[in-house]
Amino acid sequence: MGNYTKNTNFTDKDALTPGNINKKVKGSELDAEFDEIASKFTEKADLAAPTFTGNARAETQPSGTADKTIATTAFVAAGFAPLVDAALTGTPTAPTAATADDSTTIATTAYVKQEIDAIPAVAYASESTAGTVRIYVDGSNNLQIYTQD
Repeated sequence: MGNYTKNTNFTDKDALTPGNINKKVKGSELDAEFDEIASKFTEKADLAAPTFTGNARAETQPSGTADKTIATTAFVAAGFAPLVDAALTGTPTAPTAATADDSTTIATTAYVKQEIDAIPAVAYASESTAGTVRIYVDGSNNLQIYTQD
């Protein structure tokens, strides 16, 4: 993509003496200027909704910028946790997996609660307490007992 370079300096023609043959502005000179402008104009991106090709570059904005500035990949990467050994802060959220999902998806507190609630319950009562006992076999084939008063 090139920049426009003027072919004819029309101001220089003003300084020429009257009657000088070079003082005249020729149609071919105007055509050459307009052709050069038109060819360079087509190489530029529109200001409204530009389309970039190749490896477009922009300055990386300071962290926290929240306007309509172009976000570079460096800006975006700085705002996210790494994919390996991510240290999440705040209160991160994730979708709740379906009951009995035993994949490596993140187990949210809602998922854990629905898994515990899906364990068959046995009601019990004694002279001093009443509640629910849930008995289940964990992933290591160990018998687990969970009481809920």
